[in-house]
Amino acid sequence: MARGSEIPRRRAARRRPRQGINDRQSFIDILGTVLQYVLIVILIMLIVRYAREAYAIGYGVFSEEAMDAEGEGHEVTVEIKDGMSVSEIGQLLEKDGLIKDARVFPLQERLSSYHGKLAPGTYTLTSDMTPDEILKALAQASSEGEDGSSALSTAQAAQ
Repeated sequence: MARGSEIPRRRAARRRPRQGINDRQSFIDILGTVLQYVLIVILIMLIVRYAREAYAIGYGVFSEEAMDAEGEGHEVTVEIKDGMSVSEIGQLLEKDGLIKDARVFPLQERLSSYHGKLAPGTYTLTSDMTPDEILKALAQASSEGEDGSSALSTAQAAQ
């Protein structure tokens, strides 16, 4: 009889490791699920972040205003050298306080009717000009064949 009482103990002892394996597997399954949710949340946060940035750039391209209110701007003389890229021109204009964001300027130029028409020269621009008016002034010299010195008066006359 002693032997019969030991058999259930052995069976019980054999079941415990199996239960431990199932517990570990359950823990691994739960951990995997939690990691999937964490990755999904991180992915959503990245999508939202970059969507906001894309919206800000798009908004800047199509609706950027002048740095100063009309009539309150100050004149700035800008020299566009031969061979300057549109990005370099944008950085120069941002440094001089004529535009808000140099990253947006190449897109504005690309989508405007002045694409590829910016000419080297010395320009007198004002901080109350919109980026579109600045592009018009920088492109006008190439259509007139001048060095750009009259770009301000022509751009202001168009207003």
